[in-house]
Amino acid sequence: MTPENLAKHRADPNIAFWRNLKEGTDILDVAGLEPRVGVSGRRYAFSADDPSVAQAVAAKLAKDEQKIASLIGRGTKAIRLVYDDGGSHPSFRNAVVAGRPGLGEVSRPGALALGPREIVVPETAGPALAFTSSGSQAAGSSRPALAGKPPFSQRLFGNLFGGAAAGQL
Repeated sequence: MTPENLAKHRADPNIAFWRNLKEGTDILDVAGLEPRVGVSGRRYAFSADDPSVAQAVAAKLAKDEQKIASLIGRGTKAIRLVYDDGGSHPSFRNAVVAGRPGLGEVSRPGALALGPREIVVPETAGPALAFTSSGSQAAGSSRPALAGKPPFSQRLFGNLFGGAAAGQL
């Protein structure tokens, strides 16, 4: 959840989901404590009990957002990761490349050895989502669904949070 990765993956169709998770990791990074987690408005809601932690997290968010804007301004390209092997776990890929016996037949071991490739995504693929200091999505920065499909996170989790009362998990 680094500014560098958020700048590079800003055109990802699930960037709003990743930025929402970043709210929780920021609390963990700043305080060294697990945040309190709930659900509100079909999003995770993270909080810390200590107001000084909330101030430090807000300062970190502002600093990270400035760094993201700076990276984009200096020409950091939006990318996607492409896996020739379908995205195997690195431990499996390493075992196949090392020739570990007992893994079964692997149809294209050369594809496993490649690992992910970064491809540059045209800026028209989607805008970077801007967030306010409170962590909410800024007005006018929503991303259209791709080809009429809901975002991947919504397809994956469905209505998981739809029935939960705010603040419950």
